[in-house]
Amino acid sequence: MSELPRRFLSCYEAHRFPQPAEMAATPDATLPAIDLSRAKASYIKDLAAMTAAGERNFSRFPRLSDEDIIARLARIKGVGAWTARMFFSLGRLDVLPAADLGVRRGIQ
Repeated sequence: MSELPRRFLSCYEAHRFPQPAEMAATPDATLPAIDLSRAKASYIKDLAAMTAAGERNFSRFPRLSDEDIIARLARIKGVGAWTARMFFSLGRLDVLPAADLGVRRGIQ
């Protein structure tokens, strides 16, 4: 595990991934203290709060096409198409940000 995920998990009890409500309740200064920008910390907490409140339901994603998932995720503040394509936790091993110039150069 790389350093940022390790630092992120260290913010929570038993160093485990937090539930959405727990993540939404994270003090505002905590995530920037582990080198996440304030904007990214805000986006993460906002998404966690929406998920905890039932406003976002990801359980249907396995039945949707990649493009439908990307479109739904890109509507979330702070998540663009590039970020949406990086959601490997969707169980799709073939997800790749093909439009990303850095990725394209790396493949060449």
